[in-house]
Amino acid sequence: MTATPARLYLDLGDLFTKGLFVTAQGRARRLRFPSAVAHTLLRPDAPPTDDDLVLGEGEAPLRPEGFEPTAHPRAASYRGGPQFLREASGRLGGGVALCGWLAAAYGADREVLGQHPTPENVALLTQKALLLCAPPTAPLELVLLVDSGTKARLIAEHARALTGAVTLAGGSLRRDAPRQLRLQVRAQVADAPSCAAAFAHQDPALAGIDRLVLLDVGYFRTKIAIVTTDLGCELQVEQPDLGLIDCVRRVIRDSQDQGLVGDEYAIVRALELRRDVVRLAGRSFAVGPVLDAAAIDLAESVARAAKSNVLGHYNRSGRTCQAGFILGGGAAFIGARLAEQLQRAHLSLSTTRVTSEPSFALVEGARHLGAETGTPAHREAAGRP
Repeated sequence: MTATPARLYLDLGDLFTKGLFVTAQGRARRLRFPSAVAHTLLRPDAPPTDDDLVLGEGEAPLRPEGFEPTAHPRAASYRGGPQFLREASGRLGGGVALCGWLAAAYGADREVLGQHPTPENVALLTQKALLLCAPPTAPLELVLLVDSGTKARLIAEHARALTGAVTLAGGSLRRDAPRQLRLQVRAQVADAPSCAAAFAHQDPALAGIDRLVLLDVGYFRTKIAIVTTDLGCELQVEQPDLGLIDCVRRVIRDSQDQGLVGDEYAIVRALELRRDVVRLAGRSFAVGPVLDAAAIDLAESVARAAKSNVLGHYNRSGRTCQAGFILGGGAAFIGARLAEQLQRAHLSLSTTRVTSEPSFALVEGARHLGAETGTPAHREAAGRP
């Protein structure tokens, strides 16, 4: 009798990786960590420059007059950071792959997947997810979500290469011996817009809607899609440089009068924990008014982009959509404002809803899509995004 495989639905996001692990018995567990990879720890005796605080490509943040970089190393943005670096420096040599919060907070050469979509980074982040949840020696169905662009192509290529017998090894600062994991993997890819639509249709207000406008507001980019029940994904476009990272950088820029100094990843984490107050290095900073202004501007920009793309598609196809659905990392910050903007944009939408699961809508949708169709994904790893 063939063992029922466990399943891991994995969304390698631009800034955060999200996963949903479902055991063979049907028990589910979520995981989430930064989509960051590094190979070298920060050196306690060599604090980073302002450029090291920026995620991906961008301008160095403004700093208060008289700012002394050596007094504010990036590690100061994270609780216990300096002490951690002192302890870890003797245990981790160069060339060790660091992933997740370790890479985001303390990686000297950190790379974020949204700005550095490389085959190595895709492979390392996938491996970290597998090490976190997959039981040893068990069969596993891995479903990797893809949309469009370079990152999606690399994820599909990695799925093809990963299928089969896999041996993984991972180290830990708390474990002297590396962990070994051997499992049989069947990897597939799933359309992210179809997964988003599957999750959206769980909302009673959207049940029965056969044409949806999807707005996935990410950290570095916003993706716009139109999904229909009869034709699938009709439209899929992205707006680069239009995402929540704009709000993060504005908080840093406009809070200089309070002396706010912090790494961008630490700011993101603080904003997710509490919107109007950022707490870093033992200090609290009131950022509500600044964040509100930034959120209004971002919502207006996303709404303009959506209106332009959606109306253009309407003119070509001759068919309008019935409802809108907002998801992604920015949904919690600008979702309500963006929904209001879309309702005033004359797109013939009867309603626009905001996801109840900003981090896990796609993986939950993938799970539901698999339950509906009897397969965990629409296409095999050999398919093309």
